[in-house]
Amino acid sequence: MDNRSILSTVENLLNSEKLSFKRSKSKDFVFFEKIQVGEDCSIKVFTDFISIFVTLRLPNETKEMKNILYKFKWIYKGLNYISKNVENSKLFEITLYPFKMGIFIDLFKLLCDSFQREVSPFLLGIVKDDPEGFFLKQYNEWKSIPPEEQAQFFEHVLEVKETYFRGTKTLRGIISKLNRLKIEFAHIYESSHQSEQPNYDEFYLIDFAALFRAMELKLIKFTLDKFFEGFSLER
Repeated sequence: MDNRSILSTVENLLNSEKLSFKRSKSKDFVFFEKIQVGEDCSIKVFTDFISIFVTLRLPNETKEMKNILYKFKWIYKGLNYISKNVENSKLFEITLYPFKMGIFIDLFKLLCDSFQREVSPFLLGIVKDDPEGFFLKQYNEWKSIPPEEQAQFFEHVLEVKETYFRGTKTLRGIISKLNRLKIEFAHIYESSHQSEQPNYDEFYLIDFAALFRAMELKLIKFTLDKFFEGFSLER
């Protein structure tokens, strides 16, 4: 099977499973990334083999993955894998050499059944762009809120800021903490029973809380006077 056939097989399967992905090409391989399996998933397609990368965080999922790969290893000796710890998660690198279409389809469908999940709204909020652009967007969103509505949750935003961002000192540190909170919150949400969901109101305010902290430290270019222009807090 040549590279074009492998690419067609991979892309058709991703589409049939209704998975979003980003495709790019280098000199040696074609890369499918940001696939919604586990915490993160990507596939590298070479001339006659592929490598699948899946990151899992929950212990029960890593155990399930090991069981799946152990069984497939017995079926197809060309399957090999390694795993390593990365930021409180386990990264699995699975190689099919040489590529076998039937094995790949059966394996990847099982991975989808076991680990596929919708993208959490909190993970969609992960900050990947430049911090100043993100904070400017948050500033504009805050300014678009009517003053009476701002007053309703202003103090709560300050409480969230103190709770989660008190120890941060730099823009990079604030963004890093913000992203980590969103990832942690997404995992809490996913692992909680639907009838026992905790109250997550404060997590809807963490973007504003991060903005307040950045402004408090004077790390962004607009001043508090400009930020609170036209804003009055009724007591």
